[in-house]
Amino acid sequence: LMWNDVSIARRVKDLEAAGKKLDALIASNPGRMARLRLKVAKNMVESALNRRESLGAHYITNEEG
Repeated sequence: LMWNDVSIARRVKDLEAAGKKLDALIASNPGRMARLRLKVAKNMVESALNRRESLGAHYITNEEG
């Protein structure tokens, strides 16, 4: 999930889809450690959506591909 949808070249639609998938996984009541890791992943997605400019090697594009 994170490798495919929240990689170096990010698309808004992929980030939004990843956020929804992570919400579903968190709601499925995983174990304590899995829940914490999923919450960290969700925070990464939210941060990526909130930052529209490039930062280091990560950038957001609206291009298909």
